[in-house]
Amino acid sequence: MGGLLTERFVPEFTVVSLDSRVLLNTTDWGNGTVSTIAIRP
Repeated sequence: MGGLLTERFVPEFTVVSLDSRVLLNTTDWGNGTVSTIAIRP
């Protein structure tokens, strides 16, 4: 997986809850860090 983390390819996943009330986004950056954002109105 480490070879895939280049400037052109950054894995990112987004999911929405079944009731559409929560959005979760996770990004795996090339320097080994991960950022996660959860939005719940």
